[in-house]
Amino acid sequence: MTYETVTTDAGSRRLVLSVEQIPEDMRRTDRWVVWRFDRESDKTSPSKVPHNYQTGRKCNPHLREHRGSLPDVVAAYDAGGWDGIGFVFNEDDDIVGLDLDDVRDPISGQLDFDA
Repeated sequence: MTYETVTTDAGSRRLVLSVEQIPEDMRRTDRWVVWRFDRESDKTSPSKVPHNYQTGRKCNPHLREHRGSLPDVVAAYDAGGWDGIGFVFNEDDDIVGLDLDDVRDPISGQLDFDA
């Protein structure tokens, strides 16, 4: 999934989702959540905390009732108040993902060759 940051009229940074780049197998599932950064954590960088897109409450993303379809979650994200969307992986399926941090040049957005 590709993210692009933009600055809104209010001056806050927001991610622009490139939903068309998400594989079709992932798009068809109801395994999506919205998330916010937990800026009060004692970690050096903020954590991405999953929330139920309908209630706005923190959630356990592994409970089916806390997840939604991609269109519903993107609509919630577009309505504002969220830092991003996330996909919930299951141990018993054939969808896998890699989490590569700090692989884009912060100025150009170019992907690091090794990534």
